[in-house]
Amino acid sequence: MLKKFIYLLIFLATSLVIIFYVNGEHGESKPLKSVTPEATFKIINGQKITLASLKGKPVLVVFWATTCKICIEEIPDLIELHHLYEKQGLEIIAVAMPYDHPAAVVKLARRMKLPYKVALDVDSKVLHSFINVQVTPTVFLVAKKGHIIMHTVGRLKMARVKRLIEEEINKQYVIPVSINNFIDAGLHWHDNTIGITNALG
Repeated sequence: MLKKFIYLLIFLATSLVIIFYVNGEHGESKPLKSVTPEATFKIINGQKITLASLKGKPVLVVFWATTCKICIEEIPDLIELHHLYEKQGLEIIAVAMPYDHPAAVVKLARRMKLPYKVALDVDSKVLHSFINVQVTPTVFLVAKKGHIIMHTVGRLKMARVKRLIEEEINKQYVIPVSINNFIDAGLHWHDNTIGITNALG
């Protein structure tokens, strides 16, 4: 009986270790929807854009390299996505890997006349802002509210990407309003009412 109890404890302990290993630092440390990266993109035209400033728009962040064959082959797909959804608010930011030479990135972007934003990340800050970027291409779709709703590695599955983008574009989010806003609005209306009453005599 004691042996069975000991075996049961060992089994439970082992199960907990496995669960921790899968869901802990070796897997997704947080559900994707809870993660909001703090990133500042340095666009090749000199512009700086924070991810926070793009809230209200879906953002496709693509980590790529000029030496990555799949990345180059997927450029027409990204151009297609840009043309399909730009007017509906989609932002595409292609972030070159830190090891990619800036001159090579700029040259390719100009030669291929990329219509979407291309960013450099020589200090790896953007890379470290996102989850587990180790190879190219790695792609994230960031929701209008700022959380990640898609994380893929390798060749894009365009049908899935289009579906997720369209779903996000069509989502209507409720903007939270605190009670203080109502109080302030009420006081402002009250003050204006007093002013109008006094003006009328």
